[in-house]
Amino acid sequence: MKRTLIIVFTLLTSLSLAACSTNSSDHSKTDRSASSSKKSAKKTVSLAQYEAIKIGDHGSTEKSVKAKFGKSSVETETEIPGAKKKATQYSWTNVGQSLKGASVNVQFIDGIAVGKGYVDAARASKVTDAQYKAIQPGSDFTSVKKRLGTPAGEIVSNVASTSSQVLTYTNGTKSISFTFMNHKLISKSKTDLGQSS
Repeated sequence: MKRTLIIVFTLLTSLSLAACSTNSSDHSKTDRSASSSKKSAKKTVSLAQYEAIKIGDHGSTEKSVKAKFGKSSVETETEIPGAKKKATQYSWTNVGQSLKGASVNVQFIDGIAVGKGYVDAARASKVTDAQYKAIQPGSDFTSVKKRLGTPAGEIVSNVASTSSQVLTYTNGTKSISFTFMNHKLISKSKTDLGQSS
């Protein structure tokens, strides 16, 4: 259990740090002519495009993700627990309305997606105390996500036959997280960010 929490914490930290370092450059670019506006139109990342990224052994390719998402804001090297090689992580802030406010991250090893996540999506579902209490250990990742709706943040990875998933929701000043290993809930937490310790 301790090893599992270390893996999840490492994933959360790497994606959070990447999100904090993202900059929105290129916002001031303008098209030089009406005829070139289609070619130079900035791509935006939608929730549906993000969800379509497959990770793991048969994951989406780096080339296909970049073709859909456009130029990334940040490129970093990161370590993923269980992986023998370092991953290259790309971050995008050019998101559409379905991911408003979010920063999207995708991690690749040898050109194949092994992890993805986003943080700070403004259009997330709110989770009530009753919903939080109803989610029990062992619950399935997909069913929890379907039941609670779009999270404010998500981190998923699949490396060396081990997958982990973290869903983060909000309710007022509360941050609510659900942590899964191999698609089964292993822990949940609720933190009131409005209270000082």
